[in-house]
Amino acid sequence: MTCFSTSECDWVQNAPGQYVDAVFRDYSRGVESAGGIPVLVPVHEHLETARSVVSRLDGLLLTGGPDVCPRFFGEEPTVGVREMDVERDRMELELARQAEKRGMPILGICRGIQLMAVAFGGTIFQDIFSQVPGCLEHCQKATKSTNTHRVNVNRGTKLFEILKTQTAWVNSHHHQAVKAAPDGFIISATSGDGIVEAIEKTDYPFLMGVQWHAEGTWMREEASRKIFIEFVKTAGVGMADRR
Repeated sequence: MTCFSTSECDWVQNAPGQYVDAVFRDYSRGVESAGGIPVLVPVHEHLETARSVVSRLDGLLLTGGPDVCPRFFGEEPTVGVREMDVERDRMELELARQAEKRGMPILGICRGIQLMAVAFGGTIFQDIFSQVPGCLEHCQKATKSTNTHRVNVNRGTKLFEILKTQTAWVNSHHHQAVKAAPDGFIISATSGDGIVEAIEKTDYPFLMGVQWHAEGTWMREEASRKIFIEFVKTAGVGMADRR
């Protein structure tokens, strides 16, 4: 049986200083629609617990959420950085690294691609609007189900193999983005302003991050649906080897 961790969007606050472990249903249903069983992983106090959880999973989905704390990629906060959750950062960084050691498929979406970059030695822009002059409006004023700008997909990448196109329309709701991909990763898509829209690890079954919200469009848009399908399929193929 294939199970997945959909990391929590615990930036949703129900009281000042308090957080909830939750996830938007579009993520879970995207996994379920592709044949997987989504399982929510709450923020654990102890990293040993997080490591134990990874051993029970077949794939890891890193979802959207608050900013990644700059301390985890060796910087101090700049003007433009927003709400952060250091406990969630610490746990998800550990989840990503442990999953990678096990050869487990990992999909990062929005914050997930940024967290992925930091986990494996890359860096991110704390705020593209102040750090990348002339960038597009990446915080769209439209629902998450609406695609608003194009991305250019590089040939010879896993993403191109999945999408079968060099140009795709995507949605966009972020102000942080990958600045430098980690060693062993390649940039597989960019937007017209040069912002990194997807990265992937070479010589790995499936370790991919996309900057757009694929969970918001898979219901009616084939490209996003294909990403979920490939993620779940890869987890199913490798499940026996990892158990």
